[in-house]
Amino acid sequence: MMNVLAYSGYPPASYADGGGALAIWYGLSAIAKVEGIDLTVAFPMREEDSCDSEGVHNGVKVRGIRSPKELADCLREARPDIFHCMRSESLEALKSCRSLGIPSIYEVRSPKCFPCKWQHKLVPPYHRQWKEMLAGRKDRLAARQADVVIVPSETAIGNLRRNYGIPEERSLYFYNGVDYENFYPLEEKPDNEVPILINAGRLARDRHFDLLLKAFQLIQREFPLAQLRIVGDGPERARLEQICVDKSIDGVRFFGVVSHSELADLYRTSDILMNSSESESFGNVVAEAMACGLPVVCFKAGSLQELVIDPMNGILCEIGDDETLASNAMTLIRNPEMRKTMGLEAARSCRERFSWDLRAAGIVELYGKLSSGGNIF
Repeated sequence: MMNVLAYSGYPPASYADGGGALAIWYGLSAIAKVEGIDLTVAFPMREEDSCDSEGVHNGVKVRGIRSPKELADCLREARPDIFHCMRSESLEALKSCRSLGIPSIYEVRSPKCFPCKWQHKLVPPYHRQWKEMLAGRKDRLAARQADVVIVPSETAIGNLRRNYGIPEERSLYFYNGVDYENFYPLEEKPDNEVPILINAGRLARDRHFDLLLKAFQLIQREFPLAQLRIVGDGPERARLEQICVDKSIDGVRFFGVVSHSELADLYRTSDILMNSSESESFGNVVAEAMACGLPVVCFKAGSLQELVIDPMNGILCEIGDDETLASNAMTLIRNPEMRKTMGLEAARSCRERFSWDLRAAGIVELYGKLSSGGNIF
């Protein structure tokens, strides 16, 4: 039996919120199901939290930690075979791993780029970007302490090497999976009376939903009754809604945050995922839409070039080119058979390539290599 201590950075209650926290939980719970693995997941507790510090959450052993020092103490006490962590608060524990001889893995969701010194002076300390810079630097320090750093795509491996300075022999990628209990295609998809496009995600500037609205305006010139569903919330929502008012863009509906089952239903009853993100380390939105049988039109943004195989399951466009984004979406609107064929291939290729169980098997194999002192490749 191999004992593994993981630090998720999220309390169990936050997994219900979806997003990155839920993806981390899916990954850890899949690892816990592998035979021969005894996994305990440590999570941060606040002083006001009244829940028990130790217990079981959905079949996985969990343990609350109130400080980075307590995490390091827990590591010294438990002496696991592997320490697997996902947040930079584990920096002290990672340092302890080196002194204790415990192999360590640090998981980075999105390796951040760091600006040069003169750019720092242009960013006010109170700005959100400043906080992201500081978080990125802490992330890099933690990654450099680990024996191996893992990321969710081959594209992210390149970013990891450029931005974090992690050498090739210490980095690996494992694709995220998809919750196929919720995200699956309809056996017989009815035809919509009007074209329905959809995109989902956090409504933030780096997702470029304003470009999505520009592309949708172009689509409405030929298909005036077309609809656009925008799912999610964030700091850009009010501005995006105002753009729709100012430019008289009809047919756009903002759904806000919805459950996984509601999101899957919205995907299944739409025709095309039109995604405007210009930077992705994996692309959960694209993978989940593909699993529901949607063809994808998106930019050549990071790992989306790994998910979308043009022209088999979607169409790729040059980054920032809203006219081509609209043109390719209209090509699919005009050709229902092409749309259907791409959608079927999207669902098939997604199931074949993106599985939490497949990811868990690869990571458990990595555990074995690290614990035996072997080469990770």
